Amino acid sequence: MPTQKYLKKTRDLIGKFDSRIAHLQEEIDICAKYDHDLHRCLQEQKTQNLPLHQQYENLKEFSKSNYNPIAQSASRKLALLCKFRGILEKSTYDIGTAKKGLGSLNAIFSICRFSGGKYHYPKVFEAIGCGLFSKTKKLCSQARELLKERISVEAEAAQSAGKWRTASPVLNALQSFQVTSSAPSPEANVPGQP
Repeated sequence: MPTQKYLKKTRDLIGKFDSRIAHLQEEIDICAKYDHDLHRCLQEQKTQNLPLHQQYENLKEFSKSNYNPIAQSASRKLALLCKFRGILEKSTYDIGTAKKGLGSLNAIFSICRFSGGKYHYPKVFEAIGCGLFSKTKKLCSQARELLKERISVEAEAAQSAGKWRTASPVLNALQSFQVTSSAPSPEANVPGQP
């Protein structure tokens, strides 16, 4: 079960995600004012019954084929942010979602070119924390840390419950022995009783 501190951190981070999503949506709306094909595609995506991150994934592909790098970049970031915003929200009550989300973040940022070299994700996320990358990647880095915290708290709770469970079979065996023991009780050997 997540702690109150974790829930507050999650709400704060979701607020940051919402702010960044609103900013990027404004960028796409501005691009759509001047690109009628993009505007039409954006309207089509809004009328379809798809998750928000999938709508922006489709818009990204359209922008790529339509040679609109600004809309392509913004929709790529929006697809990522919408997906992980949903994961953060679900992680408050579903540990499986937290684990999948952490795995997805690690896969997305697993190898990154940085100063001509390839670094594994811990160094990449450290660099993101230092402010060397975009706001979107910083938010994803914060989401990753929060999901790691959620999983570790759950693991600690399971481990402490596991310690109790290891003693539990011994206690259960002792209790069942006392109840089902076939040894005669001392009262049964009292002379004069039937």
